[in-house]
Amino acid sequence: MKRTSIAAADVPRTLARHMIADGYDLVLDLEKSRGRRLWDARGGRHLLDLFSFFATLPMPCGPRSLRFRPPLDTTREEVDEGPDVIARAIERAAMAAA
Repeated sequence: MKRTSIAAADVPRTLARHMIADGYDLVLDLEKSRGRRLWDARGGRHLLDLFSFFATLPMPCGPRSLRFRPPLDTTREEVDEGPDVIARAIERAAMAAA
């Protein structure tokens, strides 16, 4: 199979020619990604995968809460980073809602 190189910024436009890719802004670089730390080549940043079925299982536990069940191979670094990532997501959601 022939490998084609496409700049990260061009991936969404290229995909859009062949499929509906609305809202899929992430360009996942599998070589730079490690475990649940995904590398977004378009955004130039690491993202912590909290919602992949294999990474964590969000579970309802009341009308105003959400419980996470992490996999058994979660690293200490990921456990330590998790609350900060969730706090930033809540802050961004609150700012967007304001």
